[in-house]
Amino acid sequence: MSSIDWRQQLKVLDVYITNQCQAGCPSCGRFEDFEKSPFKTCELLSMEHVPFNTIMRWIRSSIPRGKDYTIKLCGEFGDPMMHPKIHDIVRFIRHRQENTILIHTNGGLRNKDFYVTLAETLNKRGHLVFSIDGTTAEINDLYRKRVNFKRAMENMLTFAEHCHEGGCSWDYLIFDWNWHQITEAAEIAKEHNIGIDFKFQDRAYGLIADSNIPKANEMINEAWSIIHD
Repeated sequence: MSSIDWRQQLKVLDVYITNQCQAGCPSCGRFEDFEKSPFKTCELLSMEHVPFNTIMRWIRSSIPRGKDYTIKLCGEFGDPMMHPKIHDIVRFIRHRQENTILIHTNGGLRNKDFYVTLAETLNKRGHLVFSIDGTTAEINDLYRKRVNFKRAMENMLTFAEHCHEGGCSWDYLIFDWNWHQITEAAEIAKEHNIGIDFKFQDRAYGLIADSNIPKANEMINEAWSIIHD
């Protein structure tokens, strides 16, 4: 029986390039117990960046040339924009072959010039997802603690302006305190040609009250009407 090359079956490759993040989101797995000890990092989590050479080796060994993959630079325990070699990593992936690159970030790191360059580097094969949970600093800061809201919004709008059509998305996590800003977020997204996705928070921290779920769903329906009008 011939062996199956698992690399030929692969469609998406998740690559975690760093465990570091400037944010302090209470439900993040980086923290042992946020409510009892805010910002106390889990002892099992080493706060490190994966060396660039190691990342190149991972990708070379996992992805044969000639195959079209989606490579995700995720933010499960760290924000990819924290990595000092993020531009080099993206360039390496782009120049190796025609892979699609999907990056998740809270948007509060780096500056507008960085995101202009990133949009140019990603070109038509890249997609950036910004996790911003409100349209004002007062609301976003309730969960995205230690994230500079003004900078995050500026960076998202800058990237949206310079990336290819459909290359920028906004993940809006719904809590009990931010559902009332859903339609305003939709209006911003439509104005700047940003895809937006509304997701209910499914963990205990900030869980939306049952009584507010119908109101939130009503606003989501209104948001889709705004976007598709």
